[in-house]
Amino acid sequence: MKLLAVAMLSLTAACAPRSPTELRSGPPSDNVAAAALAGGMPEAALSMSRAVLETDPRNVPALLRQGEALLVLGHSAEAEVCFRRAVAAAPRSDAALLDLGRLQLANGQPVEAEGAFRRALSLKPNQPAAMNDLGIALDLQGRQSEAQVTYRSALAAAPQDVAARVNLALSLAMGGQADEAVPALRTLAAAQDATPRVRQDLAFALAMRGATKEAQGVLEQEFSVRKSRARGQPGEGE
Repeated sequence: MKLLAVAMLSLTAACAPRSPTELRSGPPSDNVAAAALAGGMPEAALSMSRAVLETDPRNVPALLRQGEALLVLGHSAEAEVCFRRAVAAAPRSDAALLDLGRLQLANGQPVEAEGAFRRALSLKPNQPAAMNDLGIALDLQGRQSEAQVTYRSALAAAPQDVAARVNLALSLAMGGQADEAVPALRTLAAAQDATPRVRQDLAFALAMRGATKEAQGVLEQEFSVRKSRARGQPGEGE
C-alpha cells in the first residue's frame, strides 16, 4: 500500500520543461528552445540547445533545456548527464539542482534527490516547488513526519499549491492518519478543475481508512467518465 501511495505523489514539474514565461530573463536562444519544448517540439528544442553547446559547452540554460528535451524523448540516462554537467558548471544553480533531483526521484533515488533539493533550498530558500519535491523524497524514504513538516512549509509559502496539499494528505494517509487525509482529498477532488489523479488519491486514502467499498466506487466512477470521454460523450460535470 505504501508503495502505491508513493507512486501517486505529485512531483511538481516532475522532469518537465519550465514554461517560456519562467525563462524570459534568459538568453533569447534559450527562450526559443523553451518555447519549442513547451509547444510539444522537443526535437527542435534539442537541436537548438545542441547548437548553443557546440560553441559554449558549459552554457547552463542550454544544458538544462537539452536534458529536458531528452527526457521528453525518453532518453533518461542522457538527460542525467546533461543535468550533472549543468550542476558541475554552476554548483550554485538551484534550477540545475532541482532538475537533477527530480530525475533522481523518477529513477528511484530518493536519498540522492533529497541532497539535491536541500542544496537547492539552501541557495534559494522558501521555494514551494522545491519544498514539495523534498517532501516527496522524504516520503519515499518512509519519513512521513518530516515530509509533512516540509509540505506544510510549502503551503505556508503558497497556500493554494494543490500539489503540496495533495501530497500532505497522502503522506498523512501513509502515516496512519487517513481520517485527516480523506476530508482534505474530498475537497480537492470536488473542485471543478480536479484531475483524475486527485480522485485516484482520494480512493487510495479511503482504502487506507478501511472504506474499500467507497474507494471502489470512486475508481469505478472515474473509469466510467474516462470511458465516456473516449467515446466522445460528455462525462459528469462537463
